[in-house]
Amino acid sequence: MSLFPQKFTRRKLLWLSALAYPGEILKSLGSDRNSPASTNIDIYTHYFPPVYAKEIIRRATRTHPDVPNIEMLMRLFPTLCEFDTRQTHMDRYGTSLQVLTPLPIPPDLFVSDLASASALVRVANDAMAEAVSKRQDRFAGVALLCFLDMEEATKELERAVKELGLKGAMLFTNISGRSLDIPPLFQVYEMAERLDVPLWIHPISWNYYDWIRDYLIWQIFGWPIDTTLAMARLVYGGVMEKFPKLKFITHHAGGTTPYLIGRVIDTYDQNEELMRLSGSSARAASPSSKKPIDYYRMFYGDTALSGIPSAMNCAYEMFESERLVFGSDYPFGPDGGQRFIRSNLAAVDALKLPDRKKKRILVDNARYLLGMQKA
Repeated sequence: MSLFPQKFTRRKLLWLSALAYPGEILKSLGSDRNSPASTNIDIYTHYFPPVYAKEIIRRATRTHPDVPNIEMLMRLFPTLCEFDTRQTHMDRYGTSLQVLTPLPIPPDLFVSDLASASALVRVANDAMAEAVSKRQDRFAGVALLCFLDMEEATKELERAVKELGLKGAMLFTNISGRSLDIPPLFQVYEMAERLDVPLWIHPISWNYYDWIRDYLIWQIFGWPIDTTLAMARLVYGGVMEKFPKLKFITHHAGGTTPYLIGRVIDTYDQNEELMRLSGSSARAASPSSKKPIDYYRMFYGDTALSGIPSAMNCAYEMFESERLVFGSDYPFGPDGGQRFIRSNLAAVDALKLPDRKKKRILVDNARYLLGMQKA
């Protein structure tokens, strides 16, 4: 019997499809955007340990609009949970290493109490570490954290890295609606900086309007917008200033940030005029002596942009070769996730970069972030 026995409406089935991205919309734009295999490290893929899935089914006590039927999810996307097909695809597209990030659903959406959520996190991380340990030459793992208790999250991050060998942790774009510059999160940032591991930022629910779930608008546009807002809070809230060595890897190349980065620059330069217009003569507080754009340049962005060359060029203009890193969002996407790999490789090719800069994006930046080489 399914854990979530309620009738599957069209909207719920669309949610499940949304995890794979509504790629049929772009089918005519990109089904043949093939790319020759280029040696690469894929820094943003997803993995769902079967042991963790079973534990969710056993423990879950609540439902939520952002929680799919776990059993159906595993059937729809079998590569989420297994390695044979995954490795075949890696070999096909020249991927020497995949970084496995957790399924982007906070554990507290499955359970209502801290003890149960923390237990789920430990199962997830133990299972991730065990899976990776058998294939260390091809895979690296990222930890899941429970942010209901920041001290608990900090301890689990340390355990996941020091004891389990995971490479960092996933950070959601908001913590139950709270922004990422809240002081309780600082102890997590301090630990990540001390351990010298990245935090993989992933968008989650975007619920600012009651109609946002119609037509998958929340997933198509809401997620990138939430990433944009999260980055803004990290910049303007002073987190990038306070933790200058902390490495954030933003999904989908930072959401809409690269496209709108000019507004960051212009608004800062026009700050005094805008403040007077709003009735205040005081200059808005700056996060520090640096300009906001300088902090935005500290983020890393992955290449999960559905293979659109103009979008990739926009991302490159912001992150440049030093901070842009190959990531596909596999195994979500059409053709079992393969289209996302080949189309994003093709979009990187379309940048027509010198070999050393291209290699930086496809391999070297990931090696640095994973602690495999110096910057």
